[in-house]
Amino acid sequence: MNKLILGHRGYKELYPENTLLAFRKAFEAGANGVEYDVRESSDGIPVIIHDDSLERLTGQKIMISESTVPDIKKHLIDGKEEVPTLEEALKIFPENSFNNLEVKELNVAVKSYEYVKKYGSTENTLFSSFIPESLEEIRKCDKNAKLGLLMGSDDLEAVMKLHAVIGLYSVNIWIDKLKEYDINLVKAIAANWKSKGIKIAFWTFDDENDIPLYGDFADILITNRVEAIIKKLYK
Repeated sequence: MNKLILGHRGYKELYPENTLLAFRKAFEAGANGVEYDVRESSDGIPVIIHDDSLERLTGQKIMISESTVPDIKKHLIDGKEEVPTLEEALKIFPENSFNNLEVKELNVAVKSYEYVKKYGSTENTLFSSFIPESLEEIRKCDKNAKLGLLMGSDDLEAVMKLHAVIGLYSVNIWIDKLKEYDINLVKAIAANWKSKGIKIAFWTFDDENDIPLYGDFADILITNRVEAIIKKLYK
């Protein structure tokens, strides 16, 4: 099966999430790319972090939107790694990698795109978001940008509505939610999307036993367990 394997927040199973270390280790483990999250600091810099605060990762109740990059970097993830800026990550991504930038806030959508463009990485970047307006803003910047709608809800009709407006590259689906549906229904819906040229991405794809059921119609697998999924997929 010819799939793109992306490390979820880098190589989250073994290394501090969304850090340069986690990204490097995902590539070393054989991932085609990484999935990562972008927010904006108070000094207007896109930084890579999932949550809107540092509390879960550092124990410090510090809001990202209220802190400058120097202040954010003082607090290490797991006591070891800095929160990276988007620019720092773009500098280390291999040229042949394919990476998924998740836009966490509408106000950072265009700025994130501009940084990716600055480093010549628009062709190998998938911009995804739960916020349709974020994708719409990026589409205004680039008619060819790869845009992915993140889905964790039941609103399946939203996909085709948005596709008609901006042209989706992919639908990024939460695998745990997908399992609530009959597999034949899932395959039918996926086949309809794919017939319209929309790729299917699953997150977070961590169970090797899901490969026979869901792996055949997925184009992108986003996983915390990079080596385990690659081994099972291509054994």
